[in-house]
Amino acid sequence: MKLYYIIMNSSLKNDRSKKLIFKKIMISILVIEQNNALRRQIVSCLKDQGYSVSALKDSVGTIKQTEVENADIIIGNIDDGILNLCRDLRDSGSEAAVIAISSSDDISTIRRIYNSGADEYMLMPLNIEELKLRISHILWRMDKGDRSVIKFGQCELHCATGTLEAPGITIELRRIELLLLEKLIRSPGRIFSRAQLMDDIWGVDCVSSPRTVDTHIKQLRKKLRSVDSIKIQTIRGIGYRAAVPKRYKGFSDTKTDFE
Repeated sequence: MKLYYIIMNSSLKNDRSKKLIFKKIMISILVIEQNNALRRQIVSCLKDQGYSVSALKDSVGTIKQTEVENADIIIGNIDDGILNLCRDLRDSGSEAAVIAISSSDDISTIRRIYNSGADEYMLMPLNIEELKLRISHILWRMDKGDRSVIKFGQCELHCATGTLEAPGITIELRRIELLLLEKLIRSPGRIFSRAQLMDDIWGVDCVSSPRTVDTHIKQLRKKLRSVDSIKIQTIRGIGYRAAVPKRYKGFSDTKTDFE
């Protein structure tokens, strides 16, 4: 997702008035919260920030699919069923980011939140300034995934669409899978620890176990089984690295050795 458009305003004849206008694409945020006062506070704050905000006071179980499918970010309380919605979104391949709110800070609850596929966790009572920071961080991470096309071996990774083009096959990648693969293949042969990957992709404030990386790497490897041009290697006790053909840039008609 590109977060900014550049619009050239050349209609003004006064050279002093000609300028580039940077326009932020309207990010759509859905707030699911049964507490009326809190819901109004969140909506008011986010609208002031320039976001397109819609709000629902019902629990997740009564929400229609059409009400969530256009949202870029969804904010909801785990008591309202946001984790079930998050699992459904991930199973359907949705890239919508989810911020889960909870009144509990015990590690089992936090683990359950991140295992559902949520992007961020926040503790009640909600700090609005912290919420704004977390939304900004999510948008920054989304923008990281939009880096044109990376060519390696006989493959092309299209970051804007989240697809990997390999000979005779197109592989659809989820957002975390895309960010992991991009991170690894941009530095072929370099070993990344789980902690490094967690900090760079999930964010330094993520409290989920680094073993979360293992789960996503496992899913990514399944999708790459039929791709000869890259292997994700486990470096025991350290982390992961991408092994790609030595002829990293461009395409090769012949199979080459891996680094």
